[in-house]
Amino acid sequence: MKKRVCHRVRIIGILSTFAVAIEFMTFAIAAEKNEARITQAIRNVQLLAPNAAPRPASINDNVRAGTAVRTASDSRAELAFTDRTLARLGANSVLSFGDREFDLASGSMLLYLPKRSGGSRINTALTTAAGASFTAMAPVHHTVGKYVDLYRQKAREGYAITFDLFERWMHSDVPLAGQLFQELSNDIFRYNRLMRGQLYIGGLLVSVQHIRCPVLNIIGAYDDVVHPTYSLPLPELIGSDDKANLLFPTGHIGVAVSAAAHKKLWPQVGQWLKEHA
Repeated sequence: MKKRVCHRVRIIGILSTFAVAIEFMTFAIAAEKNEARITQAIRNVQLLAPNAAPRPASINDNVRAGTAVRTASDSRAELAFTDRTLARLGANSVLSFGDREFDLASGSMLLYLPKRSGGSRINTALTTAAGASFTAMAPVHHTVGKYVDLYRQKAREGYAITFDLFERWMHSDVPLAGQLFQELSNDIFRYNRLMRGQLYIGGLLVSVQHIRCPVLNIIGAYDDVVHPTYSLPLPELIGSDDKANLLFPTGHIGVAVSAAAHKKLWPQVGQWLKEHA
C-alpha cells in the first residue's frame, strides 16, 4: 500500500512540475522567436528591414522581428533561432516573423520545431497553420495523456521499455532536404497533383490509377497524422480490382508497434498475404 501511494505522489509531482514548466516555457519561447541568425544564404538572399533599402544577407547576420528575408529564383536561405527552431526558405520566398508567428508571404518553407518548443503559428497567402512537430495534432495526449497511460500500465510487462524506445524514436527527427520538402509541399499537398493525375517524376506520369495489383489499405482509426478521412477513399481511386480497407482501433505508429496490432492486426494481414500469394 505504501509503495502504491509513493508512486501516485511521484506521478502527480511530475505532472505538477510539468505544468509549471509550461508557464515559464511560454515566455522563453516568445523571446527566442523574436531574433534569428542567417546560417545559409545561397545565391541571391536579401534582408528587408522596415524603412530601409534591401541589403544582401550574409552568414551570421542577425534578423530581428519585423525584418523579412527574401530569396530570388534558384536561391535558398536558412534561419536558426536560439531555441533550435530552423526555418529553411526555398526559391522566390519572402518570410518574416514575430512573437511565435511566421508570415510566409510567398514561396515555400521547411520549418523544423524541436520537441517541446511550444509550436508556432504559420501564416501564408493561402492558409494559416500551426506547427509543433505533429504533437500539436493531439496536444493533451502528448503533454499529459501518454504519461498517465504509462503510470496506469506500469505493471504490464514490457510497457515501460516500449514507451522509452518509442519516445527516443519520436525525439530523433531528421529534417528533410529543402528541395524534397518543396516538391512534396507543392506537388503533393498544395496542388494535389498525384490525385489529379498531374504528377511527373523523371519525366514520367505517376498516377494511382496505374496501381493494378491487389491492395490492402491498413488504416489506424485514431491516426492523428494521416487522418482516416484521407485514407479511406484510396480503394476508390486506384486501378486495382482486388482492393479493401482494413481499419484497426489504434493510432499512426500503433499500427506497426502496438501489442494489440501484433496480436490481432498483423495475423489478419498475414492471412491476406497468404491468400494473395
